[in-house]
Amino acid sequence: MKKYRNFVAAHVVIASHSLRIATIFYHIAIIDLRNASIGFREAGISDDITAQLTPAGLQSGM
Repeated sequence: MKKYRNFVAAHVVIASHSLRIATIFYHIAIIDLRNASIGFREAGISDDITAQLTPAGLQSGM
């Protein structure tokens, strides 16, 4: 019984740490997604500005 109790206790500790580690990775992934969306937004804005500054963009009145 004692062996079983130690086995369960060890796995509870591992599971709780795994949950913390999973939470940390989740937050890192969310931050990466935010940074990626900001990067895409900035790229889109720079593409819009570039399109407006080309002669064709200036003629069409973009």
